[in-house]
Amino acid sequence: MAGELRKVLCSIGVGAHADLMALARPMYETYARLHGYDLVLVEQPMVLDRPAAWHKVLLIRQLMDRYNLIVWIDSDAMIVDPTVDIANAISRDHFLWIVEHHVPGLELPLINSGVMAIWTSPQAVLFFEEVWGMTEFIYHPWWEQAAMMSLLGYDPCLFALGSEYQVHTTEWFGEMGRLSTEWNSMNEDPHPSPRIVHFPGMPFRERLEKMVTQLHLFNASFGQICTVPSEAPLSTSRQGVSVVLSLVKGPPEPMLASLAALSSFGLSNEDEVILVDDGSELGGVLAAVGGAKIIRCAQPFGLLHAWQEGWRAASGDVVVLMAAPVRLFPGCLDGLVEMLHDEGVGVAIATEIGQSSGQHSLLGPGAANVLAARRRDLLNIEPAVAGSIGQEASALLFELTSGGRRAARSTTSFVYPPLSMAGSSRSTPCPESASGAVPWCRWTYSRSLSAVPCREELPFVLNARGLKGTAVEVGVLRGLFSAHILTHWEGQKLISVDPWIEQDKDVYMDTANQPQEVQDNIYREVVDLLGIYGSRSEIWRMTSREAAVLIADNSLDFVYIDARHDYESVMEDLESWFPKVRSGGVIAGHGYLDGDLPEGRFGVRRAVREFFAAQGLVVCATTSDPPWLSWLVEKG
Repeated sequence: MAGELRKVLCSIGVGAHADLMALARPMYETYARLHGYDLVLVEQPMVLDRPAAWHKVLLIRQLMDRYNLIVWIDSDAMIVDPTVDIANAISRDHFLWIVEHHVPGLELPLINSGVMAIWTSPQAVLFFEEVWGMTEFIYHPWWEQAAMMSLLGYDPCLFALGSEYQVHTTEWFGEMGRLSTEWNSMNEDPHPSPRIVHFPGMPFRERLEKMVTQLHLFNASFGQICTVPSEAPLSTSRQGVSVVLSLVKGPPEPMLASLAALSSFGLSNEDEVILVDDGSELGGVLAAVGGAKIIRCAQPFGLLHAWQEGWRAASGDVVVLMAAPVRLFPGCLDGLVEMLHDEGVGVAIATEIGQSSGQHSLLGPGAANVLAARRRDLLNIEPAVAGSIGQEASALLFELTSGGRRAARSTTSFVYPPLSMAGSSRSTPCPESASGAVPWCRWTYSRSLSAVPCREELPFVLNARGLKGTAVEVGVLRGLFSAHILTHWEGQKLISVDPWIEQDKDVYMDTANQPQEVQDNIYREVVDLLGIYGSRSEIWRMTSREAAVLIADNSLDFVYIDARHDYESVMEDLESWFPKVRSGGVIAGHGYLDGDLPEGRFGVRRAVREFFAAQGLVVCATTSDPPWLSWLVEKG
């Protein structure tokens, strides 16, 4: 990029924030035209496993490959004076330029990432990659800004808890230049003559109204440069809805995955979330869920009863009902609500997309894990007898479509269960139709294991690193993860190792330790499941140690260990399988935690840390699937 200065102005407006960006867009276009900036405005999610605020980190990092100067403006900020190029207000002494606010009631300053100017440099690239890697802040109330604050030396505490914070010197602190507040003027720290006005932390509708006012003032000052959208100020992609999620008794992983997916979906301020606890074991987790209305049933009554408890408490005109496990794709809620604008539609059902091969569907046939209906219709429904999810949902669909109305199935919305969930009959590939929403964090996979959100991404890690030879999964159980690997991995062969044998429960304390008759039935199901992959799949019914003896050292590209989870067994598996992985290969495993849990006795974290510390290797962990994290190590 030597020679010509290439500049870009960028922002992202996802979901309801697209309406905010529609108001800011005319000002962005005017500014870009006056000062020679390219304009990049994104309205689709760039990552599915983090809150929308993190999208800016990925976009900025991507634009560094093409531009010398990147100017970021949040979608709820307005350029009210376009006469001065921000490039003339900054030097190259620092790669990051940002406003440092002094807010009444706080002794020390606070940075605000709503407006930033970034000079592209190796240091800038490294900084934003480190921001992305600070996974402890993924669900912090300030998201990526909290990560930036931490790197720059600001303590991103929660002021609501009465904590204090301090600024201390870090390796990045000296790289930050300070913009005048005229470039990011907000209510708490206004500038008398602002160039950019920012409206964070206020109700969505109030932001819309203030932004429309600014647009009219802009035209009055600069001669009707910008066109005011005809439906402003109260246009939104959709009205707020009540989202009811039923959490049931069973393994906590699908429930936790559903909560994580819902929290990162990007609901608007007008949406309402109601969690109905129908016998789950997530009391401590639910207590920490902010902003949701929580209803606990006296005992597990079944899905329809749980949903009914939720819609009775709902306040929205439209109620979206969900049965965990679910993961939403962009546009799902918009599409469901839009279909209900037709009074001839009694219920809108989210499309579930899978792939089939003969009799083997890679997605179970559940037809109504997510549906939407008018609250007035739901209030007339009488509770049905408890049954399976499919039976209860079918009973509800019948009630909602009686009287000549129809059920409408969305063709633009996608819902699928998290891929590792127990109870799902098949692994679930990401729908091809959702390829535009593939997580862009995958650009890190070829060189780092620090930003892998969940174990379902491991096939894509292997593909990015060219690890396409032979792999082994140790501890297969029902074969769901083996099927997922084979579906998405471009490798030649996966060997699935499990003895499927009942063991002494005093020796092996784990919910996977089932009676032998059950083990035999599971084995037959796995053979049936993985048979569709032909010669790419081999099933070895033997113990971990027996299988390792048959594998040559330094021959495997990948090993995934998910067998016995006690400390001694994990250490034995590591000693058996680590020599089998070639240099540059990856060894990983499931259940990265310690303690006596309802699922069994775990000593995975201690064993993994001790083993790889002795090898001088770094242990990484997945970032978005607690508590059942996976650990990952690259063999040097």
